[in-house]
Amino acid sequence: MEEVILNHIYIMDKIKRCLDTTYTRNNNENWLHLAYRQGVDTHMITRLKCQSPESRSEALFQVLPTVDPDLSIGTLVCHLQELKMNNVVKCIEDLNLGGR
Repeated sequence: MEEVILNHIYIMDKIKRCLDTTYTRNNNENWLHLAYRQGVDTHMITRLKCQSPESRSEALFQVLPTVDPDLSIGTLVCHLQELKMNNVVKCIEDLNLGGR
């Protein structure tokens, strides 16, 4: 999952636009909900909060494989659906990442 998202600038940019509040201009910290859902420890979440808003999602996707090395795109989509992050799910579906 990490290779698919982090190593493709276009994919990471699209997902950042859905997760980061600087892009979506809403009050929901979407990346933060996902971090808690994936079990990222509070110390790491605090470190992520200190980063610039544009890089929080990207940093989260670097951390997720250490929390769950077997995390698949499908599982990620399920978590996003449970969190009602339909804009991110649609983004992933539009990028055809489901089979990767």
